[in-house]
Amino acid sequence: IKSLNVEAPDPAKIRRAEKVRVKLTVLDESGKPAHALLPVEIRLFDAEGKEIDGGGYACAENGVCELEFQTNLNDPAGNYKIFCRDRASGLVWEK
Repeated sequence: IKSLNVEAPDPAKIRRAEKVRVKLTVLDESGKPAHALLPVEIRLFDAEGKEIDGGGYACAENGVCELEFQTNLNDPAGNYKIFCRDRASGLVWEK
């Protein structure tokens, strides 16, 4: 496992009551998705650090895992935070 690639909206542009899709790809030495089942973690937090439902531990099948979150209408104002981790290698991506 060489690196992580995350496709997600800019956390500063995520709005309340919006669906947010996060795609995590675990890349091998050649830069392609790792051909394996890998334990991963994908989480979304509101501006006060409270976790949004729908995230947590998952499995990246052939190196890819995609989760969808629904932000709440009453989330506090401010930027959201996206956290992704490949649990096999310990690599982390966050924004």
